[in-house]
This record gives sequence, structure tokens and C-alpha cells, in this order.
Amino acid sequence: MLQVYSQEHERLCLLQGYSSLAITTQLADGDKKLTFQYPRIGKGAEHLKNECYIRTEEDEYVLKEVSGGKKWRSYVAQLNLEDLQGKSFVAFETVEKTVTDCLSEALAGTGWQVGQCDISKKRTIRKDNVCTVLDIIAQCIKTYKVEVQYHTLEKVIDVVERVGSDKGAYFMEAVNLRRPPEYSLTSTGLYTQIRPIGKGGLQINVNGKDYIENHSYSPKNLMLTWKDERYTIEESLLEDAALKLEELCRPTVTYEVDVIDLAKASEAYQEILAYSIGDTITLVSKTEGIKEKMRIAVITEYPDAPQNNTCQLSTAKKTFADIQQEVKEAAVAEAVAASAANALRQDEDKVIAAMEDKGSGADAIKAEVLDAVRDEIRKTVEETLATRELSDKG
Repeated sequence: MLQVYSQEHERLCLLQGYSSLAITTQLADGDKKLTFQYPRIGKGAEHLKNECYIRTEEDEYVLKEVSGGKKWRSYVAQLNLEDLQGKSFVAFETVEKTVTDCLSEALAGTGWQVGQCDISKKRTIRKDNVCTVLDIIAQCIKTYKVEVQYHTLEKVIDVVERVGSDKGAYFMEAVNLRRPPEYSLTSTGLYTQIRPIGKGGLQINVNGKDYIENHSYSPKNLMLTWKDERYTIEESLLEDAALKLEELCRPTVTYEVDVIDLAKASEAYQEILAYSIGDTITLVSKTEGIKEKMRIAVITEYPDAPQNNTCQLSTAKKTFADIQQEVKEAAVAEAVAASAANALRQDEDKVIAAMEDKGSGADAIKAEVLDAVRDEIRKTVEETLATRELSDKG
């Protein structure tokens, strides 16, 4: 059932006769996409305009793309998170608070609220530039190591450590897989050691070492120095470094599977074949020699034809692009920090020398030098970002 609403949220019509209805859900950020086709001359087709609202029984979407054909038009709608995009902050900060407290502060005035949440650990969220509530939620996902689910009709966000569960479901050839799974295996961004550094040079101490290791996949020593100024407590820095290393210490495996949703076709298969986003399932393929537990990272469901459902399985909820982007951001931060430290070292010497030579006017000289340092840092940032853009294009 698809209901169409105007931009003013006035109910316009109930669509009937649509086809190819599909809903794609992403585990990484909780976002969803709705796609379908509808006859050009179908009843209510004139109401299907960009930025109108479309409701299913579970969610509300915003129509973003309309493409025409001779008889049918194709439509793409995104989950309605407009209220979260519409509220912005010049800067945002919560220091050593739970994710519930942080998000409650960010959500104030949006009409949204935090629903289920059993995460008690405290962390610091800091956004120094203009940001929206969605940007803050994305930062919370990374910092608190949580997953979210949006309920757009109720305007509620559930925040949990892990979406889904392990129900004991199987994806097997000759049972519910149409063909052998397609897979990709990448070790780009693989590290076995991590040296975390917090605010003011805060470091950890584990048996006399300022780093931790995880050689569960590789005996190689591959060190990542991870700096994050938001950490002021060693225990929190260590805990999150261990979680980060757990993601990075082994290759990321991704499978594309074409699975028949037999559980929705018959109750007899509910216990062993039912699945949903975030669930852990056992993938079995004699053709590829695979028997491995994986998580459902992306799922495309066809409500009117569940036999067409497809899934993306992964050992990590992040995509390769997400991991690659984090590596690039870390490289930029490292370059900026190195440049700033080098510039400050050089110019501190200049300040001392000038003060010794002239004996007066030291404050003015120091201010002049510090301005030069800021210019140097800004130049380094611009050059590093330009290099990143060229790399991305390449």
C-alpha cells in the first residue's frame, strides 16, 4: 500500500497498480530507499511530483527522482529525515555524555526523540563546523560504535549496539540461493597494531606498551596511529581502539547473494530461513567452498514478490568506500598535525631569537609569527585536500 501526500502533508491519493516495488535498507547508517514503477496514465499519477511524500505501512519517504518511459515511469524516494537535515548548529559539543543525552540535545525541537537505547558508555562528540542533526547522528554511530534504526512515522530513533540477531538462519545452494554467491575480498586498510592518542597526547599503557595488537588474521606488524582529540579518559581510548582494531585486523569480505525468501512464503521455514537487516546468517556454498557466518549489511526487499529479494553480506557493516574514506581522513589529519607541529617548532625558535635580539616588542613579534604559522597550516590543509581530490578522481 502506497499513500501519496503533498509537500504540505495533505493526503492526495492511494496508489494502486504499481509494480516492481522495492525497499533497500542500509545497516551502516539505517537509511532506506523506496523504488517502484507506475503507469503514466495511472490514477493519481499527476500527484507523483518531486518532493511529495509517499507512505508505506512502516515508513514515510520523500520522492526524489522521476524518470519517464512510454507507458511506465520509474520513481525513487528516500527515507524522510528532513527534520533532521533541517536543524543545524554553528558548532556542537557534548562532553563525556551517553549517546541518549547527546542525541536528546541534538534532537530538541525537531519532533524526533530517542527510543530504544541501552548504551551506557560515555563519550565526547565535537563538531567544530556547521553541521546538521544527521551529521551528529553519523558521528555518534562512529564514536559510540552503535547502529541506528529510524521509525519515520513515529519520529523515533532506536540506538543499539547491534541491529538484528543470530536466529540460526542459513543461506544455502539448492535451498534458498538461486546461484553461487559473488564475492570480493580486500585487505586495503588492514592493520594489526594500533597506537591511539587522545587529547593533549593522552596515550594508553598496556603491559608497558602504548599500542595494542590483534594478529588473529595476519602475523605481520602493520601499525596505525589513530589520533582523536575528543578522548580525555585512557580507559575509553583503549576500549574504542580495541573495537576499531577488531574491524581493521582482517580483510573485509563482501558477498552479493540472490536469495529466495522462503520464510515469507511458508511458515514451515520461519525458524531456519527467516532473516532481516543486521542478522547474522550462515552462508553455505559447495561451489565456492564457503561455510561462514556473515551479517546482512544491505537488503533489498520486494514486498509483493519476496522471491526476488537480494542481500549483501559482509564481515563488517562498513563498505570498502567507508573504510577508504576513513583512511584518507586520517592521512589528512596526520599531515595537518605534522605541519602545525613543524611550523610551531621553527617559529618558536624565531620568537626566542627575536626576543633576545631586540629585548622589546616581543608580543608584537610573537603575534606576527603566529599569524605566519596559521597561514602555513591553512596552506597545508588546502594542499592536502587538493591531493585527496586528485587521488579520488584518479
